[in-house]
Amino acid sequence: MAKKTNAEKKAANVLAAHPEANEVYITSDNQAFFEKAKAYQHNKRKGITEEPEVFFREGYTYTDEEDDSDGTHAENQSLKEALQEASDALEDAKKEQENLVEELATSGNRLRDANNLLLQIESLTDLTGSLPSAEVFTDNPTALKVFQMRKYFEAIQQECEDLKANPLKQIGEIFNTEVKAAEEVKPEAKATKGK
Repeated sequence: MAKKTNAEKKAANVLAAHPEANEVYITSDNQAFFEKAKAYQHNKRKGITEEPEVFFREGYTYTDEEDDSDGTHAENQSLKEALQEASDALEDAKKEQENLVEELATSGNRLRDANNLLLQIESLTDLTGSLPSAEVFTDNPTALKVFQMRKYFEAIQQECEDLKANPLKQIGEIFNTEVKAAEEVKPEAKATKGK
């Protein structure tokens, strides 16, 4: 049997004298404390740098249901719970980050596909001198939309060019269209007045 240290002897004597206590903290200057915090306060006050030793009653194991008068066991439990919550939050953040990376990759692929379609349209336009027909893009709805937008844009550009080239002719055509529309409305108005 190994020889007991002074701290072990002191702890055995204190626990024997106090049957209600299950643990005791012994400092290096052989002082006994039932509360961990008080043992550390004593060491700090005396300038002792060594950790107090903790001794338990023989056969005793600490359970969470017991009184935790110095709060260290409850504090440790709270820290464990907080650590678990932080770990869970970190795991959730990692999953969210993975989802964002995947979403960005998908968006990047779509953008690359759209860019490739535009390049195809431009190369077909360069070869033929005009935009290709809509049939070329029937298997790809995105390409068809781009094609239709491009066609519409070209039509507007052509109208602007025509207006620049001969503004009086364009204004005259607009005026004639408005006059015809007004004349179509007048007979209907006269017919309703006569009733």
